[in-house]
Amino acid sequence: MIFSINVTKSILIKALAHIQTIVERRNVISVLGNVKIAADSNGLLELTATDMAIVITEKIQVQVTHPGEFTVSAHMLFDIVRKLDENFDVQLTITEDAPTILNISSGKSYFALSTLPAKDFPIIDSDNFSHNFTISANRLKEVIDKTKFAICNEDTRYNLNGMHLNFDGTLNAVTTDGHRLSIVQINEVSDLNDFPQIIIPKKTVIELRKIIDESKENINVSLSSRKIQFICNNITMISKLIDAKFPDYAGLVPHDNHLKLEVDAKLFAKAIDRVSTINDEKFKGIKLFIEQDIITFTANSDLGGSGKEVISIKSNVSEKVEIGFNARYLLEGMMVITGEKVLLSLKDGFSSILIEDNDDKSFKYILMPMRI
Repeated sequence: MIFSINVTKSILIKALAHIQTIVERRNVISVLGNVKIAADSNGLLELTATDMAIVITEKIQVQVTHPGEFTVSAHMLFDIVRKLDENFDVQLTITEDAPTILNISSGKSYFALSTLPAKDFPIIDSDNFSHNFTISANRLKEVIDKTKFAICNEDTRYNLNGMHLNFDGTLNAVTTDGHRLSIVQINEVSDLNDFPQIIIPKKTVIELRKIIDESKENINVSLSSRKIQFICNNITMISKLIDAKFPDYAGLVPHDNHLKLEVDAKLFAKAIDRVSTINDEKFKGIKLFIEQDIITFTANSDLGGSGKEVISIKSNVSEKVEIGFNARYLLEGMMVITGEKVLLSLKDGFSSILIEDNDDKSFKYILMPMRI
């Protein structure tokens, strides 16, 4: 026997679920489609996956009869283990007779997968991390949820393809796609003098959110000028950073919006959602007519349909203001509001609107209007 372990299915599938999502399904280099599995004599199993920009490692306790290491298809192993019977443990073995074949058995289920040597698996150095801080998993989830939707998806705008972190006395997480700007002040983190301004790639942000989804622990964050590392319990994620300069966003935050509105957050979001149902693929706009104590929402489609809804508000608006927005952009900003009331401020019908959560002063969402 070259390799032999026994592990509870629920433990193994949870670890595989965490790491296999970063593995691309099509790879020119075969080993990049694999997960590296290494077991030691102390009963520790280490699973590692990478796409050469991100590397995730998770350690779990198993029963090790014969330690060893190899690589095997990450997605295939995940799919097999996911479908195995919950009532049986999983045995992974490699024998001397077939040293390149991984045998998977559980109950009356048996599978065999080809392996590649662990020595062929790429090594990504952890780097010399000069800055460190700790943040609770729940707070990091909030930060990601309130910013990730505004990350730019255009490859040509490389410097907008991630979450920007900077420290100006407060740690700030910022995202923009050129049409909107989402900012979260992370007041729980301090003492980060000489903190480098960095951009965390969108894929890293999304994968990190999956990893910490069930965690209630603190997340240890370390970074250098080139990489960032997250440690969550027995999981370590290291990612390259985007080598680009994030735009100077401070001047985009409006400070002279004198028209103030207070709106029931749920009513506002539901009205946007309902009225924008009429929008078609080509036309995504929704128009707001604001006057004193009401907002009227209207939307039209190219096929001649229309929608309208009116809700009550509190405001200092004395004259009617008309302003149009991309309905999806407006709704996505509203979906992360957790308080009962949302605070809106604007200058006129042609300038950006500032959206704030009455119960979370750390969050700001700035949206540019669109011509409708």
